[in-house]
Amino acid sequence: MKENLKNIKAKKSLGQHFLTNEKIPEIMAETVVLSPEDTVLEIGPGLGILTKYLLDRTNIELYAIDIDKKIVEHLHKTFPQIKDKIVCGDFLEMNFEQLFKNSFSIIGNFPYNISSQILFKILDHYNKTFDLPNISAGAQAGKIGKIRTDGRYIVRVGNIEIVNAPAAEVTRGFLY
Repeated sequence: MKENLKNIKAKKSLGQHFLTNEKIPEIMAETVVLSPEDTVLEIGPGLGILTKYLLDRTNIELYAIDIDKKIVEHLHKTFPQIKDKIVCGDFLEMNFEQLFKNSFSIIGNFPYNISSQILFKILDHYNKTFDLPNISAGAQAGKIGKIRTDGRYIVRVGNIEIVNAPAAEVTRGFLY
């Protein structure tokens, strides 16, 4: 993989930061609860370190989206088995319904400068898909927690910790 990386540098304007520590993406890929044949979208795959670990998962259908053409070219060369599922484009402009006919999971090492917009787009899609406001007045998903390196899922509202549990237990049964 290193030979293909000579001309690829993280672009500050895109909020890029590349994972280089193999342990972090390994934990991310192991922690996410996926069933065989799940569809997964990786946002901002960068150099493909997380992609590599996700592809080790049996039978998942992996898609990736990145706005950087050089990154996408690198990913096409590095992962030819999913070349047709690596999209060059802006996640914020993505139409989920065009690409995914069923539910899908999202994972990624989000670009810093648009992480909030990414989360708002995911929450908006989730709220529309599950029609939460019509199920109960005012019901909407509004918080997303984080998975720590020890595998625990934490959600805070202000200074109050409302969820602190093993990620595998919290996410079991969720499909998105």
